[in-house]
Amino acid sequence: MQSKVSDGARHEMSTVGADTPVRRDIEDLLRRRMWIHPEQVRVAVRDGVATLTGTVDRRSTAGIAAMLTTDVPGVSRVVNRIRFDFDDTDLVRSKVSRTHPFSADPFPPAGKRRRRRKPGRRMPDKVASAG
Repeated sequence: MQSKVSDGARHEMSTVGADTPVRRDIEDLLRRRMWIHPEQVRVAVRDGVATLTGTVDRRSTAGIAAMLTTDVPGVSRVVNRIRFDFDDTDLVRSKVSRTHPFSADPFPPAGKRRRRRKPGRRMPDKVASAG
């Protein structure tokens, strides 16, 4: 007896089977790295396109989850549909362009960091040039 499965349906079955391990890898990654439970952010993968849906607490968390997903083998593109409760964009982009991720206090700019001298060491005296 011959099966009546079209080529399109056969292709869909093969990609669904191939996308399931990718979905599991993404869910495991989000759980291990970001402590996001699969019920909080749902992952769907079709033909290598990963779609993330759900809700997280911060906008930056949604962005990081999408960015991490792009590195999973088998993912060709990410559609980020994760909603967030708090937009922490202003905290991430402070006046000096960098902040600590869990604080509104900015890091000092790279060129302005203070260097500490070892105790007991003196700076050498400037020698005036004879002239």
